[in-house]
Amino acid sequence: MTSTGSRLGNLSSFWQWGLAALLLLGGLGLRLVALDNPPLDLHAWRQLRSANIARAVYYRALPDADPEVRALANYLGSTYQVLEPNIFEHLVGYTYLLTGKVDLVVPRLYSILFWLGGGLALFDLMRRLTGSGALLGLAYYLFLPFGVQHSRAFLPEPLMILFILLALWAAYRWTERGEGWSWAVAAGLFAGVAILIKVYAVFTLIPGLGLLLLATFGLRRLLAQKPFWAALALAIIVPSIYYVILAPGGGGAGYLQTWSLPYLHMLKDPTFYLAWLHKLTGALNPVFLYAGLLGVLLPKPGRWLALGLWVGYVIEGATVPSLIRSHSYYNLPLVAAVALGVAPLGAAIFGVLRRQGVFWRLLAAGVLLLGLADTAFIARKPLTAQDYRAEPAFWLELGRALPTDGNIIALTEDYNTRLHYYGWRYAKAYLYADDFAMMSQGGREVDLSGENIAVFRGQTEGMDYFLVTKMDELERQPYLSKILGEYFPLVMQSERVLLYDLRNPLKPLEP
Repeated sequence: MTSTGSRLGNLSSFWQWGLAALLLLGGLGLRLVALDNPPLDLHAWRQLRSANIARAVYYRALPDADPEVRALANYLGSTYQVLEPNIFEHLVGYTYLLTGKVDLVVPRLYSILFWLGGGLALFDLMRRLTGSGALLGLAYYLFLPFGVQHSRAFLPEPLMILFILLALWAAYRWTERGEGWSWAVAAGLFAGVAILIKVYAVFTLIPGLGLLLLATFGLRRLLAQKPFWAALALAIIVPSIYYVILAPGGGGAGYLQTWSLPYLHMLKDPTFYLAWLHKLTGALNPVFLYAGLLGVLLPKPGRWLALGLWVGYVIEGATVPSLIRSHSYYNLPLVAAVALGVAPLGAAIFGVLRRQGVFWRLLAAGVLLLGLADTAFIARKPLTAQDYRAEPAFWLELGRALPTDGNIIALTEDYNTRLHYYGWRYAKAYLYADDFAMMSQGGREVDLSGENIAVFRGQTEGMDYFLVTKMDELERQPYLSKILGEYFPLVMQSERVLLYDLRNPLKPLEP
């Protein structure tokens, strides 16, 4: 096959890669802003979950660790449900061994490098499809504020997306060659690793790779290729070793039963799709989002690859309708799909500029740079909007002040993960009002009227103390505030902390 990039682009390969390098450096510099700010700005409970697990890995491997500290770190890191293999967490934990200390800058740097590495693979893929148009796609991928913030997070998604993009890139190189083992095996291996990191990668990979390969080879020719079967075997076997054989308790086998099946009724409600669309336009920029749909205008077989990515995303959203709106990182794979889709627009812009004089080219370059700088400034805002550097000390002091003679249930920030990580204390999490609402949406009605003694008793059975630091959440559950205030003595109080003794009620708890 002949690359279409040489026909559509108007810059030499040297200039394409040179400008891409500048974009990558700019994307790196943007992401290094406030690098040491604790990761509490975005899905903090998920990031601190990974932080606790990584710290446990470190102390288990540290030869001269204090036995009590090792045991506590291991306990705090083992209290979470197993959803996927803790690959990223182990990488970070063993890196701590090399650096000699626990530092959450480490996973942030890793996530940034994963995202930039994925950008390299995506750029070369787009360059082969659209030539210089790949620069616009890469700029979108690197400077979109939504992507900037999420690509710094201690989440499995940046690593998963790196291997998704490597798989798509290798598969396209395979189609360029027409046959052969090397690129097919690479595509299968990369796809298998992506699915191993997080099984939701299948939503992107199956339709994306499937349509690309079918459009290139046709079904009969594809099935006749031994490299195809090798690639398929690798994509299946690599994740199956963990999810089928090694995963504790079946890994995330019950995840769909919890977060998918009870919420499929939402697909019948038109307002769900409107809310989903508004969530996307807010995160991905409506102009680029809709322009990204034009990815079907890519030269064949690229248009089938682009279509497959969109189809996979829609299937994912229909599978987990509750999460696609509430957990923003489920939308991260779409950033690459939109970038791929806007690359033809970039090629058209370069085509027009090629026919202009020097003055108009310089003017256009200035406008593009101004737009890029403005986007970078917007992306920087959430990174510096709030300084969380005082949080670790607060939680460490609170952890030391809490009683040690009983079990604690708590209504604190991020489902108590700040207390777990920074305070080195475990507390059972009391459900938020949104959790009760989610349960109701999933068909598990919870009566929150009246005093709800039954709900309270069910949550606090076997607990000795009730800790509250998330005051806004307490206000959202007035029944809880009333029960705690009327029935239980307050044994610790400050502007930010309330601690109730559940062992000695002020009066008998009514039925």
